[in-house]
Amino acid sequence: MTLTRIEQLEQLLQGMVVPEARRVVTPPNVRWLLRNLMIRNGDHEHIEQAVELLKALVSRRTQW
Repeated sequence: MTLTRIEQLEQLLQGMVVPEARRVVTPPNVRWLLRNLMIRNGDHEHIEQAVELLKALVSRRTQW
């Protein structure tokens, strides 16, 4: 089974310090996460993967 980008991101966010309300992947939350995710999770082992998924979602916003 292949996970969608949104599902992958939601799984990654479970292991990071993120407010519960921001864990749901919506356009406003994606923008918020791009601005704030690295503040408390900069040293997380999957931060780069999460940021890449966020960027991919922003660039393909019309497919949500």
